[in-house]
Amino acid sequence: MRRSAHWRASGAPPTNTGDGLRIATEAGARTDNLAEGWWMPMLAIPGETLLGEQFYRSLIRERGLPRQIMVNAAGRRFVNEALPYNEIGKALHTQDAPAFLIFDDDYLSRYPMPGISLNGLPPAWVASGATLAELARRIGADPAALASTVGRWNESCAAGADPEFGRGQDAYQRFCGDPEVRPNPSLGPLDRPPYYAVEVLAGTIGTKGGPVTDINGVVQRADGSPVPGLYAAGNAAAFWTADGYPGPGATLAVGMTMGYRAGRHAAVIVR
Repeated sequence: MRRSAHWRASGAPPTNTGDGLRIATEAGARTDNLAEGWWMPMLAIPGETLLGEQFYRSLIRERGLPRQIMVNAAGRRFVNEALPYNEIGKALHTQDAPAFLIFDDDYLSRYPMPGISLNGLPPAWVASGATLAELARRIGADPAALASTVGRWNESCAAGADPEFGRGQDAYQRFCGDPEVRPNPSLGPLDRPPYYAVEVLAGTIGTKGGPVTDINGVVQRADGSPVPGLYAAGNAAAFWTADGYPGPGATLAVGMTMGYRAGRHAAVIVR
């Protein structure tokens, strides 16, 4: 399996290089929340590019389905895989090496995975092994550790509960699972060889940092005074939840609302 040169990824187009932040900074804006983002676990399909640069795919529902787990480079689980993508991103930031999504042949025949067809053999960039030990060697993990991890996972699936991380305990996680699987739609063993792995990258689908604004989207200086004529809204401004994740579409609602207020405010100032 060919590993990435790094394990970071971005869902932004290559042309999005922070022009808004530079404009605001040069105008003397106060900035905040620059260390935060909308985090997303992602994978890279070799040869899939956008404007000449690697294009990355988001992993959303795939992580909530049965018959797969996420492990670190040592071959051990480190997070509840079915959590919202923003929380998975935070967990990936605690790792100092690539992570992997491990799944079996039954998963491959039932569920979607970006870049992999439900019919036919998986592409060469997907690591595979007739046994867990063979797969572990392919991804550079300890075979004994991976076997132990999968063994505990399979025991949890038989019991219908995940004592290590609580996967499938809330409505969000169950929604992302397979409704035909009972009692926990998020749990399913890895017991149908061959086994597969794809590298999971710590990605971001948007920024949370930027210039601080007032309630009308007017950019503020460090002393609290406004920068006349300069507005910011949505992901171009410092987001109000810090590292929190309100839910899907939160950026759209905030961007629309603040953009509307900024437009009305600018219209009054121009008059």
